[in-house]
Amino acid sequence: MANQNIGTPRFYVDYLSYWFSQNLLYKYTHLSGVSGGFEEWLGLNPSSIASFTSSSSDDYRNWLRFEGFSPDSLTIPSDKMWSAILGHNLATTEKGFSSIENTSGGNVASTNIEVIANDAGADNAGDADVPFDGFTMRTFTPGAINITGVHFRIEGQSPGGQEVRIGSCAYGNYFDMPHSPELSLTMSHEYDGVKKQETAGGSTLSYANYYKPPDWGNLQAWQLEGWDRKYSGRRVWDLSFNYLSDSDLEPYHYNMDGSSTDAGLINPNYKDNWFTNVLHYTNGGQLPFIFCPDPSIGYITSTWTIPEFAICRFDMKTFKREQVANGIYNIKVKIKESW
Repeated sequence: MANQNIGTPRFYVDYLSYWFSQNLLYKYTHLSGVSGGFEEWLGLNPSSIASFTSSSSDDYRNWLRFEGFSPDSLTIPSDKMWSAILGHNLATTEKGFSSIENTSGGNVASTNIEVIANDAGADNAGDADVPFDGFTMRTFTPGAINITGVHFRIEGQSPGGQEVRIGSCAYGNYFDMPHSPELSLTMSHEYDGVKKQETAGGSTLSYANYYKPPDWGNLQAWQLEGWDRKYSGRRVWDLSFNYLSDSDLEPYHYNMDGSSTDAGLINPNYKDNWFTNVLHYTNGGQLPFIFCPDPSIGYITSTWTIPEFAICRFDMKTFKREQVANGIYNIKVKIKESW
């Protein structure tokens, strides 16, 4: 199957953006070990590159800290988590990274770390194991449910004092649709930034405000250093999913999210679902997410194979489900690439 074809799609939702939209998270990340203090890498906007000079030592470590306003105020409702650094030069500067949950009792280690893209061997130590500049993504199981913040550790063993460039830090949960969409799906490339005009003499004049996403530093969006990528247009997906169970779409009830505790209780009916894991944490389409049409495609460097990704928003004002049988529903979604 070609990489751009639709399989069973996956939604990567960024908790950092959601927490900040709800006034639960500080706007700025604290950069430990660097005088002057604060830089901003919040939100899925990797074209906005910021940099810092790494600690001057042979075995150095810097921390990018996303902190909640109060102790253990941030809740993780899913054990299917991911983290990423987008628009980076970690390969050039011989660095790796790890994302770590912080609690009132200190940092806790994630488990079951697996590579999504551009990571030679993900681990908790954050060793210099990023093969290419561009972006790096991982999945993992979080080390805690109720946390005070998320810390990104940038670490390397080459001499410090180098310029580390980062476009965005992302951390959240991923949700796989229960099955692939119907065959009536459409995928299109929009060129809404290209304008044309005919002169009085019949000539056609054209200009382009944009025709693809802005670059992430020295590379195109979603490009890995040295990997050729042809990027053109704004991708749009119209998808229909039929015969979905009610439990795949909505929570059993809205009083508890299931993973967190409430008066010492855990909701036994909880399962990941479309509303809890996607609609809720994107504010119903306000916040962007990362869309992967087919996550079954592996990351294989020998053949330059990588899953397709796009930073997207929902292009719809109403999300509705159509009941076709008892407890069975159809839904339609329109997903548009965003920058």
